[in-house]
Amino acid sequence: MSKLDVKQDQLIEDYGFIEDPAERFQVIVDSAGSGENFPKDCEQDIYLVEGCTSRVWVVGQILEDGTFELHIKSEAPALHGIGKLLTDLYSGEDPTEVVETEPRFVEALQLDRSLSPTRLRGLGNIRKQIVDFASGRRSL
Repeated sequence: MSKLDVKQDQLIEDYGFIEDPAERFQVIVDSAGSGENFPKDCEQDIYLVEGCTSRVWVVGQILEDGTFELHIKSEAPALHGIGKLLTDLYSGEDPTEVVETEPRFVEALQLDRSLSPTRLRGLGNIRKQIVDFASGRRSL
């Protein structure tokens, strides 16, 4: 079992005790914070995720120690909440594992059921941009 699998299992355990999916989703959104850790100089159009109805910025980089660092900020509270979980999941991890590991917690916690089809497509585009940064196809 990879480190990312363990982290995802922990995320699922941390939020899975909330039985009602709508309540669980709201707790995730409410606990995401304001995005104050997002680098201000990265709030540029070049880092916007294409295909999102609201503005979502995703930036990532491979640090000197070989780990991946991720930052996500969204004007939409729903995507901002899920973005915070993605940041917690993927930051500090091996970039190859980031590329290879899908965020299965989204379905396991039934977060996908709280998103419109447009927001779900946006989430897929966020994942694609994360992979682009982690694989080195895109950089800051």
